[in-house]
Amino acid sequence: KILESMKLEKEQLAQLSEIYNKLAFSQATLGKRKEAEINLNKALKGCKKIGDKDNESLILMSMGNLYGDMGKWDKAIEYFQNCLSITDRVSNLKRKASILKGIGLACLFKGDTSTGYSYLKESINICKEIKALDVYAMALNNIGIYYDMLGRWKNAIEAYKESLSIAKKIKNIIVISNIMNNIGFAYSSLGESKQAIYYLKESVKIADKIGDIYNKGINYIHLGEEYLKKDEFTEVKYYIFHAEKIFDELDDRLGLADTYRLKAKLFKKSKKWKDSEIFFKKAIKIYSKFGDKINEGESYYEWGDMSFLIKEVDSARKRLTKSKKILGSIGARKHLGEIEEKLNNLKK
Repeated sequence: KILESMKLEKEQLAQLSEIYNKLAFSQATLGKRKEAEINLNKALKGCKKIGDKDNESLILMSMGNLYGDMGKWDKAIEYFQNCLSITDRVSNLKRKASILKGIGLACLFKGDTSTGYSYLKESINICKEIKALDVYAMALNNIGIYYDMLGRWKNAIEAYKESLSIAKKIKNIIVISNIMNNIGFAYSSLGESKQAIYYLKESVKIADKIGDIYNKGINYIHLGEEYLKKDEFTEVKYYIFHAEKIFDELDDRLGLADTYRLKAKLFKKSKKWKDSEIFFKKAIKIYSKFGDKINEGESYYEWGDMSFLIKEVDSARKRLTKSKKILGSIGARKHLGEIEEKLNNLKK
């Protein structure tokens, strides 16, 4: 009877851990990250208590993904690495591919693009070997992000569209929404506004359908940037207002930094230089704290460009040089040509 009771308790704890993990996934999708973190810790505690290594590795991976979504890249990598050591012991190749994909993405956003790319390629090789289409689609999406960071937007779109075709084939609607957002951003970088707006709005439709308010907020930022290029300021203000509301509700600091940066660019275009400077400073402070080098570097470029426009020579030189250093350190080529040109003009 004691053995039967112990077996029943073990089964109940395993089921409870599984329920907590599934609940956390739904909460994370809806942007309820603190609640998701609490439930994942409960699930992890249960797995450790009964020595369920397979589910322990699954939950560690979920926690890595959650911390990645929160912009806590070092913490994400720590959980992924802990997961990887267990996954290698239980010989789960699909999970290993998913972990490598997660580490690769975290490395990209930490600014180590070459290491990130290596992890992503390893993930893709495993996916091809075992025909894991769902992980393959997400790894390809991350390869697109890699090309995006390097300013190779045509390559990025190729990777995104291949990823999108797979995601549609397996009907993974969450991934489809995310990829469409990325395609829209890449088209925006290429100056193809019509295509950019189409994909971003399609992504918003899906995000609304599935309740993914985080992705909706990201799309709003990108749509605001697109309408800013067209000088449609009413639209820009609409997207800033709703994006800020979303990220404030989620307590997402990086999302809020994106809204501050967009506000700074709006004030810059309206020639409200002091207001613009205030919001560039607020955005950069957050990007720097979270180690978001690409957005920090691009913000310094945009701020330096404003200083250049209003002929604040020393400030322009300082900010453009800072941008060049940050973007160069991660291999991001976007703006580097313009930075060099402006720095050369400042010497004249």
